[in-house]
Amino acid sequence: MHRETWNSAGVSAVDSIVTGEDHTIEREERRRAGWAGLVAAGSAIGVSELIAGLVDSVPSLLAGIGGAVIDRSPSFVKDIAITLLGAADKPALAIGTVVISLVVGWFAGIGARSRRWIGLAVFAAFGLIGWLASVG
Repeated sequence: MHRETWNSAGVSAVDSIVTGEDHTIEREERRRAGWAGLVAAGSAIGVSELIAGLVDSVPSLLAGIGGAVIDRSPSFVKDIAITLLGAADKPALAIGTVVISLVVGWFAGIGARSRRWIGLAVFAAFGLIGWLASVG
């Protein structure tokens, strides 16, 4: 007895074995989920910085994280950063923080595709870490 199964895109298991379409669909879905996570992370950073710029009592999360990283870094790491980057050491740290956040957002989006709590947990943790760094 032959039993044919279909995926959410309407491609049968027999067709996907022959054409490889199932792998292409899976890759595209993962890519879209990654982009969604990256955009969500970028939007969260942008909104938090906008609010910090508009409301005096709201601290900048990026500045808080940067300050926490600088305070906890060994002095030789600070010296190397200042030697290599000069006055651009703090902007480089902010850019690095944003890039790391976007990469984490990408992977959180992919993880949230199958388990929604992953995306929520990652963004809640990042928000908490940023807030703690900015007020501490």
